[in-house]
Amino acid sequence: QNRVADLENIVSVASRDTGTDLRTFFAHYSELKTEYGKMALKLKAEEETRLASDQRVVEMQSENDSFKTVISELQREAAKLEVCQPQTLRALLTLRLVEQTWNVQPNDGTLEQPDQFQNWLPSGLSQNSFDGICSPAEIQRLAGTLPKGPSYNRFYQRLRLTVCTTCSKAKFSFKVDANPNFNSVKWLNEYVGKTRYFSCCHEEVCKDCFKTHLLATLETKWWYKLGTPQWFPCPRDGCENPLNIRCEADLETCLEQICGTEAEQHVKIYVKALAFREALGSLEPKPSHDGLKRAAELHEKLLTVNKLYSLFDPRFDPPLVDETGCMPEFKPGTIFNCIMDNKPSPIPLFLKFLRRRSRPKSCMVCCKSIFDIDYGDVETWKSLCALFEGAWMWNILVFPTSEIQQCDHDFEVCRACTAEYLRGSLVSGGASACKNLSCPQCNRKLDYQEIHKLADAETFAKYEKFLLQTLLSNEPGFRWCLAPLCENGQLYQRDPVNPKISCEECSFQMCFKHEIPWHRGLTCDEYESQRDHGDPSFAETREWIRTNTKPCPRCQTPIQKGPDCFHMTCGQGECNHEFCWQCLADWADIRTQGQQGHAEGCFFRTSNLRPTGIRGENIEDALRARNAE
Repeated sequence: QNRVADLENIVSVASRDTGTDLRTFFAHYSELKTEYGKMALKLKAEEETRLASDQRVVEMQSENDSFKTVISELQREAAKLEVCQPQTLRALLTLRLVEQTWNVQPNDGTLEQPDQFQNWLPSGLSQNSFDGICSPAEIQRLAGTLPKGPSYNRFYQRLRLTVCTTCSKAKFSFKVDANPNFNSVKWLNEYVGKTRYFSCCHEEVCKDCFKTHLLATLETKWWYKLGTPQWFPCPRDGCENPLNIRCEADLETCLEQICGTEAEQHVKIYVKALAFREALGSLEPKPSHDGLKRAAELHEKLLTVNKLYSLFDPRFDPPLVDETGCMPEFKPGTIFNCIMDNKPSPIPLFLKFLRRRSRPKSCMVCCKSIFDIDYGDVETWKSLCALFEGAWMWNILVFPTSEIQQCDHDFEVCRACTAEYLRGSLVSGGASACKNLSCPQCNRKLDYQEIHKLADAETFAKYEKFLLQTLLSNEPGFRWCLAPLCENGQLYQRDPVNPKISCEECSFQMCFKHEIPWHRGLTCDEYESQRDHGDPSFAETREWIRTNTKPCPRCQTPIQKGPDCFHMTCGQGECNHEFCWQCLADWADIRTQGQQGHAEGCFFRTSNLRPTGIRGENIEDALRARNAE
């Protein structure tokens, strides 16, 4: 029993201890489980970090491989490149100048003193090789000719790189003194230097730009500053001072001694430019600056479209000597003042240099064979002259075109003969001819615009005057002048107190009432009395009319022959009958039948001369004047 009791005590104690241990165990178990959860979360986070790191490592390895590829390609490209070396004397001089400026160390006493090299100059340099590409061997030779170091500072100090204000390129300037040795390297100075011809901006403009400027001015800018012999401007923009070039000798000196250029051909151009300038300066009115600018543009445009030769084309040079043994001067030829639409200032055009057609065209009136301007056709000519439109386009042509004359036939009468025909028609027909001015080929009546374009200025002014006088002639106070050679007419006061009137043009005195020359010494009543009762002067007048006039074949009005051609037009009222003065034949018959339209015995029926081809008060005077020509 004691044993059982002891065992029970032991079991009881063990049970208590076991309960305590179990509680302790479960407490530790809970703590371990909590720690395990924390460790699991931490391990999971670390695993994610590791995976991300592995991914980044893979990406970096990929980038590294790409960099290796690029580096390899660059290394291969670099392996193909050669070390850059100077290839011209200019590049070598620039390199030496930079090295001397930045890399030369002070003299340490082991080198020769600079004073011994103060006049040292390189030898063996050629001006022609300044910008020429040199071989490596040649560059090595030039490098030996241009040593570097403190001993040579004096030479490099004279040499400077300066930017030209015209071309914006760095050019060498070299300071020389009176030492004759410097003559061999003067060409290193690429700037003009001060001369009597260029004294304002000589240190800012290189010789190349100076030469280019001279030649460009000579070719295209001689149009301006016509009033001065110094028309070469300074090459630097913004400078208003002219170059002191006044004659051929000055230009020759500038080109040959300063620019090193053969001057003979350029001097010839200069002489021609002077002739052009003199011709432009003699124009009246003087062309404006804007007009000269437009003229230069017009000549350039026509030259570009191949309708004009260059003004300096040698084909227009005069022969070397004339028949007297002298050298003839260059002649610029006729200058035509072109009037542009909406541009009042005239633009001068040198007609001599316009290209002409390869074959001549004969005028059916004057029978001259004329080479007209090679303008192509009307539409082409209008297109080529765009921006320069105006009546000048047609006025410079020898023959009319459909643009100014609306006939449907080929134009075989030159403009000069057409203008003369219109002038003669007005002179012979007077004011009554205004309504009947026609084409000299087809007799189609010309309208106002056609006459304006075909007639010369004087004839057209007379035409307009006649139109006005014809309109006014219906007024009761209008009277025509009765002087034989005066074509004026004017309005007077109706029923004037003094019937003696005078023409404003020629001062010829007339009687307003009787419409005759003034009856000197007689009043109107006295004149009528003597006229009605056999006045001797009236008989003399009738005899003079019989001797010096011929009756119009249509209206029988006496007509006096003037000094013009033998084609007559009656100016009485609305008659306007046209006839031959010599035989009184109807001009319509002459127009259709030619010589056979003249009456038998008429001079023009058997002569090769036309009634419109000779001028005079009678046949004898007309033939005498023609032979005198």
